[in-house]
Amino acid sequence: MTANRKADWLGNAPTEWRALWRSLPDKALLLVLLAAWVALFHFLGSANFGWVKNPSMFAWLQFVYTTSADDQYCLFIPLVVLGLCLWKSKELTAVEKRIWWPALGAVAAGLLLHVLGYMVQQIRISVVAFVVGMYGVMGILWGKQWLKAILFPYFLLLFCVPLGSLADGITLPLRIVASRITAVVSSLIGIQIVQDGTQIFSAIHGYRYEVAAACSGWNSLIAFVGLTTIYGFVFFPFGWKRAVIILAGPPMALACNVLRLTCIVIAAESFGQTAGNFVHEKLGMLFYIPGFIALILLGNWLERRQTSRAPRAQLEVEAKPA
Repeated sequence: MTANRKADWLGNAPTEWRALWRSLPDKALLLVLLAAWVALFHFLGSANFGWVKNPSMFAWLQFVYTTSADDQYCLFIPLVVLGLCLWKSKELTAVEKRIWWPALGAVAAGLLLHVLGYMVQQIRISVVAFVVGMYGVMGILWGKQWLKAILFPYFLLLFCVPLGSLADGITLPLRIVASRITAVVSSLIGIQIVQDGTQIFSAIHGYRYEVAAACSGWNSLIAFVGLTTIYGFVFFPFGWKRAVIILAGPPMALACNVLRLTCIVIAAESFGQTAGNFVHEKLGMLFYIPGFIALILLGNWLERRQTSRAPRAQLEVEAKPA
């Protein structure tokens, strides 16, 4: 997006938002249907009273989001989705909106998922059901074209599902891989450390670190995947370039985490474990800046590749004999 386009969008944004609001039919009916859908998940949202003695799915979500550091990012997802919907307001305004009864299938799927989640006491399934059903409610009143137009960013709401202990199946391999790569990188720069599972220690200097779940890079992985997904969909309409941007997220997150762990080892090797602890506790976020820079550079390279091919294709068309 060029500077002129950004300036135009910012200047026209309030007008476009009002136009979008005026273009939405049956707003009162939509609010009634959404209120009924929300009420279902508030009064019959959870059959599991082990942690939160409340039948509301939203009460359970609030408890998880505010007590688990690994799931607090979920609080920002709805704001991101709302912001992206406003960014797409012009496109959404132009979409044809009409009643589309096949969207009842999505509502039915949401209900079935919720019944399943309620019966097996897995509230995460009910969260997915809530998102799916709300998508169907919009589709009933505003149609197939609306659903296609809003699929991105709407599907990002699935990031609101807190994984909790389910993430252990991902974080443990991440911890081991990060530890192994850190040990290899350290040996390449002349620092001999021992890696045992998720532990990194020096038999010579005596420092020892445990790559715990909080240090697995899970939060950075979620952040990078979310960021690359948004970046890919916003700036790259072509499938393979969008896929390249999105798939770049996990290795970038892993590389940044390895950089952080390696710097901790270097600090501990040079100045003792206290220095390593300082790098870990005070400077941790700095090591993710290179990842964001790399993402921007990758995006710029893909954009240049796209713009450089366009004139070449035009020349080939003009060179063809009539």
